[in-house]
Amino acid sequence: MRIFLEKAKALHIKMDFSGKHATFFMTDSEMKQVIRGNKLNKRQPYSKEYFQHYFAKKEIEQILEYLLPRVESFEELQEKAKELHLVIKPKQKYVDFVWRGIMISNQALSKKEMYDLDYFETYFSDIGTRIPLSEQWISDFILHQEDENENVTSLENIVSAFQEFKAKRDAVHEFEVTLVDHQIEKVVQDGIFIKVGYGIGKEGLVFIQNRQLDIIEKDRETQYRIYLRETAQFFLYNKEKSDLNRFIRGRELIRQLGEESQLIPKQRRASLETIKEKLEEVNLLVELNVQEKSYINIKDELVLEIATLDLAISETNQKIATLTKIAECLVNLESEDSESRRLARYDYGRLNLSAAIKLDKVEKEISDHQSDLEMKIDAYEHSVRRLEKFIAILNDRVRYNQIQEKKEERDLE
Repeated sequence: MRIFLEKAKALHIKMDFSGKHATFFMTDSEMKQVIRGNKLNKRQPYSKEYFQHYFAKKEIEQILEYLLPRVESFEELQEKAKELHLVIKPKQKYVDFVWRGIMISNQALSKKEMYDLDYFETYFSDIGTRIPLSEQWISDFILHQEDENENVTSLENIVSAFQEFKAKRDAVHEFEVTLVDHQIEKVVQDGIFIKVGYGIGKEGLVFIQNRQLDIIEKDRETQYRIYLRETAQFFLYNKEKSDLNRFIRGRELIRQLGEESQLIPKQRRASLETIKEKLEEVNLLVELNVQEKSYINIKDELVLEIATLDLAISETNQKIATLTKIAECLVNLESEDSESRRLARYDYGRLNLSAAIKLDKVEKEISDHQSDLEMKIDAYEHSVRRLEKFIAILNDRVRYNQIQEKKEERDLE
């Protein structure tokens, strides 16, 4: 557990188990949101007890895997395990393992082996050649354990794997999905309803708003492209049975639509560098060959829109960061650690908080702002798509002007 906390700290993760609720937050993030363990994983809350049991199971498995090839009987296994602070308690056909006061049943111990009485009886009834235990076998076990743990959990490997994971997590994975005719249920003023199959013989409707939709007229055909983020959620409506209504993740929706249309979704990501390049391209096109005031006005509107949304996203991020600091302060006021409480009282005064502020209310405000942030990011990405479309129109206009100029030159000749 100590090594785990040290390595978590190296990854900029701070964990606090001193209060009623375990709390977690990233110390290197601009949005240092304090998250309770039961919010990270609702099916299995990440509490202090959870981690204690997790590492106890690892320790017990290591002891059993080391001792079993080296002892002659179940009784000797119990005796040697006791020297490593592991008590093995058989009861009827089951076995309980107690390591440093933490009890784990054989059913909960391992997915590889049962470790019940039948398992041990079978194991020792067909015993083969044993590996002898040396006089300093406990020291040998500790060295074996250290080697095994270092191979699996070296800090260098963890940091490398985490950096790769973080890069993927921080990327805004947005996909462009082209729809085919049979996927379109109805086009309305505010967007489009698309048909999505799920399960066996089940079909529902998902509504896509106009800001996530492009309608392209090409060669007398109408093409519908939608832009979906992997992390977004969409409501799937079943017209016949309301109990089949459900939410569907963006990742699942992208995959399902791609399978049904047989068209591969394209991953998109608009970085600030890309946007700057696009704006430079717009300026160049406008300056070179397009003199109409309407184009210049559209360009100015798009630039203002993107800049306004960028500012709004930054402001919302700042609000979330401030509320997160308040939540952290309120959590630490209830901490069992005196130093955490002292720092929390200092922050409480510095932030000018009142007794009326409650943690649940602050957490709700954080959640509301995060939802608002998602909407602003969607609007930002929609504006970027409009900018791309505008560039395409300008390019067409420039090419048209160039063709006309060449035509006029030939006529003059």
